[in-house]
Amino acid sequence: MLPSGYAVETYESSRLSESEMGKLIALVHKPFLWFAPSSTYADMVKRLKGHESSVVDVLLLEGKPCGFGTCAVLDCAGASVMYRGGTVIEEFARSKGLYRALIELALERCKPEYLMTRTQNPRVYEAFSRTRGVKRIFPQVDGVIPDHIAAIAQCCPHDDWVDPTTLIVPGVYAGELREDRSFMTARSDEVQSLFRDRLKPDDAFMVVAEVG
Repeated sequence: MLPSGYAVETYESSRLSESEMGKLIALVHKPFLWFAPSSTYADMVKRLKGHESSVVDVLLLEGKPCGFGTCAVLDCAGASVMYRGGTVIEEFARSKGLYRALIELALERCKPEYLMTRTQNPRVYEAFSRTRGVKRIFPQVDGVIPDHIAAIAQCCPHDDWVDPTTLIVPGVYAGELREDRSFMTARSDEVQSLFRDRLKPDDAFMVVAEVG
Protein backbone atom coordinates (compact mmCIF):
# COMPACT_ATOMS: atom_id res chain seq x y z
CA MET A 1 0.00 0.00 0.00
CA LEU A 2 1.42 3.37 -1.03
CA PRO A 3 1.09 6.42 1.23
CA SER A 4 -1.37 9.14 0.23
CA GLY A 5 -0.21 11.21 -2.74
CA TYR A 6 2.09 8.52 -4.15
CA ALA A 7 1.47 6.46 -7.28
CA VAL A 8 3.39 4.09 -9.55
CA GLU A 9 3.65 4.02 -13.35
CA THR A 10 4.94 0.76 -14.85
CA TYR A 11 6.96 0.47 -18.07
CA GLU A 12 7.93 -2.72 -19.93
CA SER A 13 11.36 -1.33 -20.65
CA SER A 14 12.55 -4.04 -23.04
CA ARG A 15 9.69 -3.12 -25.41
CA LEU A 16 10.21 0.64 -25.45
CA SER A 17 11.26 2.47 -28.60
CA GLU A 18 14.32 4.70 -28.52
CA SER A 19 12.20 7.82 -27.97
CA GLU A 20 10.09 6.12 -25.29
CA MET A 21 13.26 5.02 -23.50
CA GLY A 22 14.48 8.62 -23.59
CA LYS A 23 11.27 9.73 -21.86
CA LEU A 24 11.69 7.02 -19.20
CA ILE A 25 15.30 8.06 -18.54
CA ALA A 26 14.12 11.66 -18.17
CA LEU A 27 11.88 10.44 -15.33
CA VAL A 28 14.51 8.42 -13.45
CA HIS A 29 17.89 9.99 -14.27
CA LYS A 30 18.08 12.09 -11.09
CA PRO A 31 17.87 9.21 -8.58
CA PHE A 32 19.85 6.96 -10.94
CA LEU A 33 22.80 9.40 -11.04
CA TRP A 34 22.58 9.99 -7.29
CA PHE A 35 23.30 6.30 -6.76
CA ALA A 36 25.69 5.68 -9.67
CA PRO A 37 27.07 9.14 -10.58
CA SER A 38 29.50 7.95 -13.27
CA SER A 39 26.71 6.36 -15.35
CA THR A 40 26.35 7.40 -19.00
CA TYR A 41 23.10 7.47 -20.96
CA ALA A 42 24.09 4.10 -22.46
CA ASP A 43 24.67 2.69 -18.96
CA MET A 44 21.17 3.75 -17.93
CA VAL A 45 19.61 2.19 -21.02
CA LYS A 46 21.47 -1.07 -20.38
CA ARG A 47 20.43 -1.20 -16.71
CA LEU A 48 16.80 -0.27 -17.34
CA LYS A 49 16.36 -2.72 -20.23
CA GLY A 50 18.33 -5.43 -18.47
CA HIS A 51 16.46 -8.56 -19.50
CA GLU A 52 13.71 -9.31 -22.02
CA SER A 53 11.20 -9.42 -19.14
CA SER A 54 12.46 -6.20 -17.50
CA VAL A 55 9.94 -3.81 -15.98
CA VAL A 56 10.55 -0.36 -14.47
CA ASP A 57 8.19 0.96 -11.79
CA VAL A 58 8.44 4.75 -11.52
CA LEU A 59 7.40 6.20 -8.18
CA LEU A 60 5.48 9.49 -8.37
CA LEU A 61 4.50 12.01 -5.72
CA GLU A 62 1.61 14.15 -6.94
CA GLY A 63 2.62 13.33 -10.50
CA LYS A 64 6.34 14.11 -10.12
CA PRO A 65 8.96 11.30 -10.22
CA CYS A 66 10.79 10.63 -6.95
CA GLY A 67 12.24 7.15 -7.42
CA PHE A 68 12.12 3.92 -9.38
CA GLY A 69 12.62 0.19 -9.17
CA THR A 70 13.55 -2.34 -11.84
CA CYS A 71 12.84 -6.05 -11.93
CA ALA A 72 12.75 -9.05 -14.26
CA VAL A 73 11.30 -12.52 -13.81
CA LEU A 74 13.83 -15.25 -14.61
CA ASP A 75 13.76 -19.05 -14.79
CA CYS A 76 16.58 -19.99 -12.40
CA ALA A 77 17.36 -23.64 -11.64
CA GLY A 78 13.74 -24.52 -12.43
CA ALA A 79 12.27 -21.83 -10.18
CA SER A 80 10.54 -18.52 -10.93
CA VAL A 81 12.77 -15.74 -9.58
CA MET A 82 12.11 -12.00 -9.54
CA TYR A 83 15.46 -10.27 -9.84
CA ARG A 84 15.54 -6.68 -8.56
CA GLY A 85 18.02 -4.80 -10.73
CA GLY A 86 17.94 -1.66 -8.60
CA THR A 87 15.61 0.51 -6.54
CA VAL A 88 16.40 4.12 -5.64
CA ILE A 89 14.16 6.50 -3.69
CA GLU A 90 14.93 10.22 -3.48
CA GLU A 91 16.09 11.34 -0.04
CA PHE A 92 12.97 13.32 0.92
CA ALA A 93 10.78 10.25 0.28
CA ARG A 94 12.83 7.70 2.27
CA SER A 95 11.83 6.02 5.55
CA LYS A 96 8.18 5.91 4.46
CA GLY A 97 8.07 2.24 3.48
CA LEU A 98 8.19 3.08 -0.25
CA TYR A 99 11.12 0.79 -1.06
CA ARG A 100 9.25 -2.16 0.41
CA ALA A 101 5.98 -1.04 -1.21
CA LEU A 102 7.59 -1.14 -4.68
CA ILE A 103 8.81 -4.68 -4.03
CA GLU A 104 5.41 -5.82 -2.76
CA LEU A 105 3.61 -4.32 -5.77
CA ALA A 106 5.96 -6.20 -8.10
CA LEU A 107 5.58 -9.45 -6.14
CA GLU A 108 1.80 -9.16 -6.35
CA ARG A 109 2.04 -8.61 -10.10
CA CYS A 110 4.59 -11.34 -10.89
CA LYS A 111 3.97 -13.95 -8.15
CA PRO A 112 7.50 -15.48 -8.21
CA GLU A 113 8.77 -18.24 -5.94
CA TYR A 114 11.94 -16.32 -5.05
CA LEU A 115 13.14 -12.74 -4.79
CA MET A 116 16.78 -11.85 -5.52
CA THR A 117 19.05 -8.83 -5.75
CA ARG A 118 22.74 -7.94 -5.71
CA THR A 119 23.59 -5.43 -2.99
CA GLN A 120 26.16 -4.22 -0.49
CA ASN A 121 23.56 -2.22 1.42
CA PRO A 122 22.30 -3.83 4.65
CA ARG A 123 19.16 -1.67 4.50
CA VAL A 124 18.14 -3.54 1.34
CA TYR A 125 18.56 -6.85 3.18
CA GLU A 126 16.36 -5.54 5.99
CA ALA A 127 13.72 -4.33 3.52
CA PHE A 128 13.64 -7.79 1.92
CA SER A 129 13.31 -9.38 5.38
CA ARG A 130 10.27 -7.24 6.21
CA THR A 131 8.57 -7.62 2.82
CA ARG A 132 5.14 -9.21 2.96
CA GLY A 133 5.31 -12.82 1.78
CA VAL A 134 9.03 -13.39 2.39
CA LYS A 135 9.59 -16.60 4.40
CA ARG A 136 13.40 -16.96 4.58
CA ILE A 137 16.32 -14.89 3.38
CA PHE A 138 19.93 -15.80 2.52
CA PRO A 139 22.71 -15.34 3.43
CA GLN A 140 21.83 -15.64 7.09
CA VAL A 141 23.85 -14.46 10.06
CA ASP A 142 24.36 -18.12 11.01
CA GLY A 143 23.98 -21.20 8.85
CA VAL A 144 25.06 -22.64 5.51
CA ILE A 145 23.70 -21.82 2.05
CA PRO A 146 21.36 -24.59 0.81
CA ASP A 147 22.27 -26.04 -2.57
CA HIS A 148 19.08 -24.83 -4.28
CA ILE A 149 19.69 -21.26 -3.06
CA ALA A 150 23.31 -21.38 -4.30
CA ALA A 151 22.05 -22.59 -7.71
CA ILE A 152 19.50 -19.75 -7.94
CA ALA A 153 22.16 -17.17 -7.00
CA GLN A 154 24.27 -18.20 -10.01
CA CYS A 155 21.44 -17.06 -12.29
CA CYS A 156 22.17 -13.32 -11.99
CA PRO A 157 21.51 -11.56 -15.33
CA HIS A 158 24.78 -9.60 -14.95
CA ASP A 159 26.79 -12.83 -15.42
CA ASP A 160 28.52 -12.27 -12.09
CA TRP A 161 30.41 -15.06 -10.37
CA VAL A 162 28.76 -15.75 -7.01
CA ASP A 163 30.56 -17.73 -4.31
CA PRO A 164 28.09 -20.59 -3.65
CA THR A 165 29.22 -21.01 -0.05
CA THR A 166 28.77 -17.35 0.97
CA LEU A 167 26.68 -15.67 -1.79
CA ILE A 168 29.42 -13.01 -2.04
CA VAL A 169 29.97 -11.36 -5.44
CA PRO A 170 33.60 -10.18 -5.19
CA GLY A 171 34.76 -6.78 -6.48
CA VAL A 172 31.62 -6.10 -8.47
CA TYR A 173 31.20 -2.43 -7.57
CA ALA A 174 34.75 -1.19 -8.15
CA GLY A 175 34.51 2.51 -9.08
CA GLU A 176 30.81 2.30 -9.93
CA LEU A 177 28.89 3.67 -6.94
CA ARG A 178 28.91 6.92 -4.99
CA GLU A 179 31.85 7.28 -2.59
CA ASP A 180 29.69 8.44 0.32
CA ARG A 181 28.06 5.26 1.58
CA SER A 182 26.93 6.59 4.96
CA PHE A 183 23.33 5.75 4.03
CA MET A 184 24.22 2.04 4.12
CA THR A 185 23.42 1.62 7.81
CA ALA A 186 21.26 -1.22 9.15
CA ARG A 187 18.84 -0.89 12.02
CA SER A 188 19.91 -4.32 13.28
CA ASP A 189 23.41 -4.79 14.71
CA GLU A 190 23.41 -8.40 13.49
CA VAL A 191 22.67 -7.38 9.90
CA GLN A 192 25.19 -4.56 10.04
CA SER A 193 27.85 -7.02 11.22
CA LEU A 194 26.93 -9.50 8.47
CA PHE A 195 27.73 -6.91 5.80
CA ARG A 196 30.64 -5.17 7.57
CA ASP A 197 32.50 -8.33 8.56
CA ARG A 198 32.07 -10.40 5.39
CA LEU A 199 32.22 -7.89 2.54
CA LYS A 200 35.19 -5.94 1.24
CA PRO A 201 34.45 -2.35 0.08
CA ASP A 202 33.60 -3.31 -3.53
CA ASP A 203 31.94 -6.67 -2.80
CA ALA A 204 28.24 -7.41 -2.70
CA PHE A 205 25.92 -10.17 -1.54
CA MET A 206 23.54 -11.91 -3.88
CA VAL A 207 20.56 -11.83 -1.55
CA VAL A 208 17.96 -14.55 -2.17
CA ALA A 209 14.59 -14.74 -0.40
CA GLU A 210 11.96 -17.49 -0.47
CA VAL A 211 8.50 -16.09 -1.16
CA GLY A 212 5.18 -17.74 -0.40
